Amino acid sequence: MRELTVFKNLTAGASNTIYTVPKGCKAIATLLFLANSGGTTKAISAAVHDVSEASTVPIVGAKSLGAGDALQFNQGRMVLDEFDYLTATPEAGATMSCIFTIEIVQSTAYQNGS
Repeated sequence: MRELTVFKNLTAGASNTIYTVPKGCKAIATLLFLANSGGTTKAISAAVHDVSEASTVPIVGAKSLGAGDALQFNQGRMVLDEFDYLTATPEAGATMSCIFTIEIVQSTAYQNGS
C-alpha cells in the first residue's frame, strides 16, 4: 500500500481530471476536499468515472460554495478500480482547488508480474 495526496488548482469552466487509477492497482479514497478560494459564490461538481461499466457517478452536483467555503468528504471509503478516475468541474470564473487522498493497492494478479 502506498498513500498519495493530489493537490490541484482547478481550471474554471472545465472538467479537471484529479486522479486516474494506474493499471494493476486499486485506489481507496479517504478524503475529497473541494475549496472556493475566490471572492464570490460559485458552483462545483465532482464525479467518479467507472471505466468497467462505462458510467459516471456524480458525487457533488452543482453545489454552491461561498467565498472561502469548502466541502469535505472523509466519513467513508470509496474504492476505485484500475483506470477509474475522479473529475471536478468548477463553474466558469471560479477559483477553486481540490485535495484528494488515496491509498494505492497493487492488485494481487499483478504483484508477481503476471
